[in-house]
Amino acid sequence: MAEVNEESLQVDAKVVLVGVPDSGKAAILRQMAQRYAHDSVLTGEFAEARVCRTGFFWPELLPNGGRLRLELYALSGKPLYNAADELLLECCAGLVFVADVREERLYEAREALRSLVFNAGRNRFELDAMPVALHYTRTDHHPGFVPEQMDQWLGIPPGSVPRFVSGAAPGENLCEAVEWVVQKIASEVVMDEEAAVP
Repeated sequence: MAEVNEESLQVDAKVVLVGVPDSGKAAILRQMAQRYAHDSVLTGEFAEARVCRTGFFWPELLPNGGRLRLELYALSGKPLYNAADELLLECCAGLVFVADVREERLYEAREALRSLVFNAGRNRFELDAMPVALHYTRTDHHPGFVPEQMDQWLGIPPGSVPRFVSGAAPGENLCEAVEWVVQKIASEVVMDEEAAVP
């Protein structure tokens, strides 16, 4: 959930990249940092995993002249404990589920999504109440990849969640899913402010 500081007109929001281990989440975060945060990325170790984080102001002003301050997190590796994922999800305003679509990783994608749904339910974390996007990566390593079939494999109803696709080529735009989530957060802040006007 985005938090509004009425004195400074600053809105703080946390966006988290979750999904299959080693699916490119850190690469997505690094490209966002290159684009918006002057390459500023912090990392830390936790339960056999690495947490990457970057923070920046969204370049577009909110309609009230305020600024949207974002914290973007990604968990790399295979943490020993489920608590690592749960901690990242706390106070989250938006989410991008990242899945490596190579055939040998398909079962991992399904398990990662089940884990996300389980963690959300256990922690009363409402996935339906926030912007969520899918990002399928490394599609160039899966000849004949059909995104709609991947949706079906994961049990996601067609068209229910925005989906973005990328390969592994250097320089490819990896930011689209995160940018979509951020734009939705910004628009929801605007809607919340309009609803508050008597």
